Amino acid sequence: MQFDPRTVAREIPGIFDEVFPQLTPGIVAHLNNSAETIPVQPLQEDFLHRSSLQRAMLFELGYTVGERLLDGETSIDWPSCFAETLRKQRVYFDAKLPDQLAAEDQF
Repeated sequence: MQFDPRTVAREIPGIFDEVFPQLTPGIVAHLNNSAETIPVQPLQEDFLHRSSLQRAMLFELGYTVGERLLDGETSIDWPSCFAETLRKQRVYFDAKLPDQLAAEDQF
C-alpha cells in the first residue's frame, strides 16, 4: 500500500514551510479553482503492439504531439512532430532512430 506524500508531509512539522515557503492556502485554492478537466482516452494495448517503434521513441512521439495539442494546435503536423522526436531521441545512445513514421505509429 502506497502512502499519499501529503500525509507523510503532514507528519513532519514545518516541511511545507521549508520546501514551499510561498505556498499559501489562497494560492492552492486559486490553482484548484483554475484547473481544467481534460478528457483522456486510454490506449488499447493492441494498438501499442502494432507500432514498430521502440517504446521510448513512441512515448516521446506521443509527448511531442501532446505538447503541441496543449499549445492549441488543432491538427497534428506529423512530419514536424516526428522530426522533433528524432531530435530529442538522438541524445540517447541506445535509441534506434527510424527512417519514417508508419501509420500504426501515428495511430
